[in-house]
Amino acid sequence: MGARLPVLALVIPTLKRLPAPERDALLEKIKAVIEADRKITLGEFVLLTLCRSQIQKEQRRSPGVKYRSVDAVATEAAVVLSLLAHSGKSGMAAFGKGMAALGLPGGVLRSPPELNIATVEGALNELNLLAPLKKPFFIKACVATAMADDKLTLAEGELLRAICAALDSPLPPILETTEAVE
Repeated sequence: MGARLPVLALVIPTLKRLPAPERDALLEKIKAVIEADRKITLGEFVLLTLCRSQIQKEQRRSPGVKYRSVDAVATEAAVVLSLLAHSGKSGMAAFGKGMAALGLPGGVLRSPPELNIATVEGALNELNLLAPLKKPFFIKACVATAMADDKLTLAEGELLRAICAALDSPLPPILETTEAVE
């Protein structure tokens, strides 16, 4: 289970060399397999997000800046922080720490059924339109959410990697130096 991302890292360079139509077809097939059972696990979401961000990297341009403050995307931030809070099983306490790190106390912790792939992808797409200097601020709030219980699980670490990839942001140092434990 824990070898999923290292194996993906090994195959990405080969997949990037495929012609664009083949890469797009491959991503559609991956998505179809993931959605075949009509439910998407956190691991499947992470895998799909990382595949999309890594395989399509060359053909995507940097997104324009639509939002100059995190306040403007508070609803979207709450969606992503809710997903992180549930992935670590810390719930409201973790969510509250993440929202406080953003300077947005309160907020609505979304329930797991509300966090479908379309909702989370939509939130990540909007958050990717944040000004480049605001993205690290949001990533720090994600880390605060994941580390609310002072430990980083494998699921939280993988999700943080996917969030950083979706936001075209570097990994925070904690993910580069810490071994995640389950």
